[in-house]
Amino acid sequence: MKLQRLTTIFILFAAITSITLWAVMNNAISNLVIESGVDEIKDLVKDPFGNSDLFYAATETISPLYILISIVFIALICATLFTVVSGILKKNRSLKKIGIGIGAFLFIVIISYAISKGADEAFKLGHYEYDGVIASKSESKIVGAGLITFYILIIISILSMLLSGLKKMFK
Repeated sequence: MKLQRLTTIFILFAAITSITLWAVMNNAISNLVIESGVDEIKDLVKDPFGNSDLFYAATETISPLYILISIVFIALICATLFTVVSGILKKNRSLKKIGIGIGAFLFIVIISYAISKGADEAFKLGHYEYDGVIASKSESKIVGAGLITFYILIIISILSMLLSGLKKMFK
Protein backbone atom coordinates (compact mmCIF):
# COMPACT_ATOMS: atom_id res chain seq x y z
CA MET A 1 0.00 0.00 0.00
CA LYS A 2 2.95 2.32 0.60
CA LEU A 3 4.03 2.03 -3.04
CA GLN A 4 0.57 2.97 -4.27
CA ARG A 5 0.45 5.97 -1.93
CA LEU A 6 3.91 7.13 -3.06
CA THR A 7 2.90 6.75 -6.70
CA THR A 8 -0.28 8.75 -6.11
CA ILE A 9 1.65 11.53 -4.36
CA PHE A 10 4.20 11.57 -7.19
CA ILE A 11 1.49 11.80 -9.85
CA LEU A 12 -0.26 14.62 -7.98
CA PHE A 13 3.05 16.46 -7.62
CA ALA A 14 3.76 16.00 -11.33
CA ALA A 15 0.27 17.23 -12.25
CA ILE A 16 0.66 20.36 -10.11
CA THR A 17 4.13 20.95 -11.57
CA SER A 18 2.79 20.53 -15.11
CA ILE A 19 -0.06 22.97 -14.52
CA THR A 20 2.36 25.49 -13.03
CA LEU A 21 4.76 25.14 -15.95
CA TRP A 22 1.90 25.52 -18.43
CA ALA A 23 0.73 28.69 -16.68
CA VAL A 24 4.25 30.15 -16.66
CA MET A 25 4.79 29.31 -20.32
CA ASN A 26 1.38 30.67 -21.32
CA ASN A 27 2.04 33.91 -19.42
CA ALA A 28 5.53 34.31 -20.92
CA ILE A 29 4.26 33.74 -24.45
CA SER A 30 1.34 36.14 -23.95
CA ASN A 31 3.72 38.84 -22.69
CA LEU A 32 6.04 38.25 -25.65
CA VAL A 33 3.13 38.55 -28.12
CA ILE A 34 1.97 41.80 -26.50
CA GLU A 35 5.49 43.29 -26.39
CA SER A 36 6.33 42.38 -29.98
CA GLY A 37 3.02 43.58 -31.41
CA VAL A 38 2.31 40.47 -33.49
CA ASP A 39 -1.23 39.25 -34.04
CA GLU A 40 -0.75 35.51 -33.54
CA ILE A 41 1.69 33.33 -31.64
CA LYS A 42 2.88 31.61 -34.81
CA ASP A 43 4.15 34.98 -36.05
CA LEU A 44 6.80 34.93 -33.31
CA VAL A 45 8.79 32.24 -35.13
CA LYS A 46 7.50 32.76 -38.66
CA ASP A 47 10.57 34.49 -40.07
CA PRO A 48 13.70 33.62 -38.06
CA PHE A 49 16.03 35.46 -40.47
CA GLY A 50 13.88 38.57 -40.91
CA ASN A 51 13.37 39.23 -37.22
CA SER A 52 16.02 37.20 -35.44
CA ASP A 53 15.68 39.00 -32.09
CA LEU A 54 12.00 38.09 -31.85
CA PHE A 55 12.71 34.52 -32.93
CA TYR A 56 15.44 34.03 -30.32
CA ALA A 57 13.33 35.65 -27.60
CA ALA A 58 10.47 33.26 -28.40
CA THR A 59 12.65 30.16 -28.48
CA GLU A 60 14.53 31.15 -25.31
CA THR A 61 11.21 31.57 -23.53
CA ILE A 62 9.69 28.32 -24.73
CA SER A 63 12.57 25.81 -24.93
CA PRO A 64 13.40 25.34 -21.22
CA LEU A 65 9.75 24.96 -20.33
CA TYR A 66 9.20 22.35 -23.03
CA ILE A 67 12.18 20.43 -21.72
CA LEU A 68 10.75 20.50 -18.17
CA ILE A 69 7.31 19.46 -19.40
CA SER A 70 8.90 16.60 -21.37
CA ILE A 71 10.75 15.39 -18.28
CA VAL A 72 7.55 15.48 -16.20
CA PHE A 73 5.66 13.66 -18.97
CA ILE A 74 8.29 10.90 -19.20
CA ALA A 75 8.32 10.53 -15.40
CA LEU A 76 4.52 10.20 -15.35
CA ILE A 77 4.57 7.54 -18.03
CA CYS A 78 7.27 5.61 -16.16
CA ALA A 79 5.32 5.83 -12.89
CA THR A 80 2.12 4.69 -14.59
CA LEU A 81 3.84 1.80 -16.36
CA PHE A 82 5.56 0.77 -13.12
CA THR A 83 2.22 0.71 -11.29
CA VAL A 84 0.49 -1.25 -14.04
CA VAL A 85 3.29 -3.77 -14.47
CA SER A 86 3.64 -4.34 -10.71
CA GLY A 87 -0.14 -4.88 -10.47
CA ILE A 88 -0.08 -7.34 -13.36
CA LEU A 89 2.83 -9.33 -11.96
CA LYS A 90 1.01 -9.82 -8.64
CA LYS A 91 -1.84 -11.71 -10.31
CA ASN A 92 -0.98 -14.62 -12.62
CA ARG A 93 -4.50 -14.80 -14.10
CA SER A 94 -4.39 -11.23 -15.36
CA LEU A 95 -0.96 -11.88 -16.86
CA LYS A 96 -2.37 -14.84 -18.80
CA LYS A 97 -5.33 -12.79 -20.08
CA ILE A 98 -3.06 -9.94 -21.15
CA GLY A 99 -0.81 -12.40 -22.98
CA ILE A 100 -3.80 -13.85 -24.83
CA GLY A 101 -5.00 -10.36 -25.77
CA ILE A 102 -1.59 -9.28 -27.04
CA GLY A 103 -1.21 -12.54 -28.96
CA ALA A 104 -4.62 -12.11 -30.61
CA PHE A 105 -3.79 -8.53 -31.56
CA LEU A 106 -0.43 -9.55 -33.05
CA PHE A 107 -2.17 -12.35 -34.97
CA ILE A 108 -4.60 -9.82 -36.47
CA VAL A 109 -1.72 -7.49 -37.41
CA ILE A 110 0.24 -10.32 -39.06
CA ILE A 111 -2.82 -11.50 -41.01
CA SER A 112 -3.52 -7.90 -42.07
CA TYR A 113 0.04 -7.46 -43.28
CA ALA A 114 -0.17 -10.70 -45.26
CA ILE A 115 -3.48 -9.64 -46.85
CA SER A 116 -2.31 -6.10 -47.66
CA LYS A 117 -1.62 -5.61 -51.35
CA GLY A 118 0.81 -2.77 -50.93
CA ALA A 119 2.06 -0.53 -53.67
CA ASP A 120 1.60 -2.87 -56.64
CA GLU A 121 -2.15 -2.36 -56.66
CA ALA A 122 -1.79 1.29 -55.72
CA PHE A 123 0.55 2.06 -58.59
CA LYS A 124 -1.96 0.66 -61.10
CA LEU A 125 -4.29 3.48 -60.06
CA GLY A 126 -1.51 6.03 -59.68
CA HIS A 127 1.12 6.52 -57.01
CA TYR A 128 0.86 7.66 -53.42
CA GLU A 129 2.42 11.08 -53.06
CA TYR A 130 2.54 13.61 -50.24
CA ASP A 131 4.43 16.89 -50.51
CA GLY A 132 6.25 15.59 -53.58
CA VAL A 133 7.52 12.45 -51.83
CA ILE A 134 6.38 9.16 -53.35
CA ALA A 135 5.63 6.35 -50.90
CA SER A 136 7.71 3.20 -51.22
CA LYS A 137 6.21 -0.27 -51.62
CA SER A 138 6.93 -1.18 -48.00
CA GLU A 139 5.39 2.05 -46.69
CA SER A 140 2.31 1.42 -48.80
CA LYS A 141 2.05 -2.16 -47.53
CA ILE A 142 2.36 -1.04 -43.89
CA VAL A 143 -0.34 1.60 -44.36
CA GLY A 144 -2.59 -0.99 -46.00
CA ALA A 145 -1.97 -3.41 -43.13
CA GLY A 146 -2.83 -0.69 -40.62
CA LEU A 147 -6.11 0.05 -42.38
CA ILE A 148 -7.04 -3.63 -42.62
CA THR A 149 -6.19 -4.09 -38.92
CA PHE A 150 -8.40 -1.12 -38.07
CA TYR A 151 -11.29 -2.54 -40.11
CA ILE A 152 -10.97 -5.99 -38.52
CA LEU A 153 -10.91 -4.51 -35.01
CA ILE A 154 -13.97 -2.36 -35.80
CA ILE A 155 -15.87 -5.44 -37.02
CA ILE A 156 -14.84 -7.41 -33.92
CA SER A 157 -15.97 -4.61 -31.59
CA ILE A 158 -19.33 -4.21 -33.36
CA LEU A 159 -19.95 -7.96 -33.27
CA SER A 160 -19.03 -8.15 -29.59
CA MET A 161 -21.45 -5.30 -28.78
CA LEU A 162 -24.23 -6.97 -30.79
CA LEU A 163 -23.65 -10.36 -29.18
CA SER A 164 -23.55 -8.80 -25.72
CA GLY A 165 -26.84 -7.00 -26.38
CA LEU A 166 -28.49 -10.15 -27.74
CA LYS A 167 -27.24 -12.15 -24.77
CA LYS A 168 -28.76 -9.63 -22.33
CA MET A 169 -31.99 -9.51 -24.33
CA PHE A 170 -32.57 -13.27 -24.11
CA LYS A 171 -31.73 -13.61 -20.40
